[in-house]
Amino acid sequence: DEEDSVDSEARQNERYDEEVVKAKHFVVPTGKAKLRACEKCRLLKTEDQWRSSKRCENCREFKDDEDFKNYTTTKFESMVTIIDPSRSWLRRKLFLGKNIVSGVYAVSIL
Repeated sequence: DEEDSVDSEARQNERYDEEVVKAKHFVVPTGKAKLRACEKCRLLKTEDQWRSSKRCENCREFKDDEDFKNYTTTKFESMVTIIDPSRSWLRRKLFLGKNIVSGVYAVSIL
């Protein structure tokens, strides 16, 4: 019956959402101050996060804890969150690769 089908689909979507949250590594800025975007993939993190990680999770590793400044910028416009890159229409619209990490991204680099 139609109602059972809808319930089954809703349960399947809930399980999928839970699996995505458990399986994904989310990169989220820890604050609003001193945000920088990767110039290649537009991933957003704070300066402190760039400095401590010494890498962009999508693109590259940096030589040292100040090298991130050569590959990131403070000049970006707007931000969006992408939770499931493999299914995201927004990721496709922004021309980001399928294998990016879940996280917060700049819409454009100025």
